[in-house]
Amino acid sequence: MSVLEDLRLAAQCLMANRLRSGLTLLGILSAVGITAWRVAHFVALALLGSPKLALLLLVCYPFWFDVATGNLLVFVLLAAAWAYRGNRLATGIYLALCVLVPRPV
Repeated sequence: MSVLEDLRLAAQCLMANRLRSGLTLLGILSAVGITAWRVAHFVALALLGSPKLALLLLVCYPFWFDVATGNLLVFVLLAAAWAYRGNRLATGIYLALCVLVPRPV
């Protein structure tokens, strides 16, 4: 075998493992159900750290749209709020979410 064939086989194995782990995560999320996902949105409000911002979001239409449709934007906002406060982990999570879940500008 040549080096290129070895690299190709290694890449195929890596992609198969990623697909398997992604399907496992999807299975766990679908087993949790929509109710737990909606509860997580309200937990995210509590974790914002600012009661004023949490109350503002609670009366805003985009929050309720996120809750109704199961979107991730609330969690992106949570990561952004903590990143703005200087949390490095939140900055990494925010950047990862921006790359993985692109939104039109």
